[in-house]
Amino acid sequence: MTSARAVLGMIFATAVAMAPGAAAEPDTCDPQTGVENSCAGQPPETWPIAQGNFISPDDPGWIFFKPFFFPAGASGPKADSSRAQQYGCGIGPDGTIGCDRGDGPLPPPGTNQTVAGPQQQAEYVYSETQTFTRDGVGDLPEGHRLVNGDAWCYVGYQGS
Repeated sequence: MTSARAVLGMIFATAVAMAPGAAAEPDTCDPQTGVENSCAGQPPETWPIAQGNFISPDDPGWIFFKPFFFPAGASGPKADSSRAQQYGCGIGPDGTIGCDRGDGPLPPPGTNQTVAGPQQQAEYVYSETQTFTRDGVGDLPEGHRLVNGDAWCYVGYQGS
């Protein structure tokens, strides 16, 4: 099976794959081994599915999350500072994915979101409202992923 990928130009290393990859056994990597960055270098499709609340009752079929660029359960000043700057992302039942953040290598001025879909390459857009941010949804920590149908998102490791 061929893997088609759409990488969003989001802050740090949040990435998205639009179809499941092949040749890797799902969920075979465990970032909770006590070894820092133990899943780094492993294909993201081997990373475990994040656990937590990722749904909103007002948006059936959607998965929402906040990228968290630290290990699961991290605390302290740096982790708290990261949480204070979090933004929301979502994966729709139709394969649409996006984040309420337009950061990246060179986003056009005036854009504030990154959006992609099964038939749409990733692009920067402007929205007057936050489309993908929901209160009360969980963090997606580094080395973990979320899946909704054929679309999935993961948070990679800084520097990888």
